[in-house]
Amino acid sequence: MIAPDYLIDTDWVIDALSGRQNTIARLEELGTNRCGISIITNAELYEGIYHSMNTNDAFERLGDFFSDGY
Repeated sequence: MIAPDYLIDTDWVIDALSGRQNTIARLEELGTNRCGISIITNAELYEGIYHSMNTNDAFERLGDFFSDGY
């Protein structure tokens, strides 16, 4: 496995999932194959899902984000 050039912070993932166009555009500019997240960010995201009002929807949206290559 090749290490990513950029580690995406939890806030960036949340912003992208919330539809913030400037964050989405920047992530697309960096390239999904060059970005990754840390185990800490992963844990924070899943903790957010656990505490969300609609866990199924949140889990699906995060899965879609990861499917895009992050």
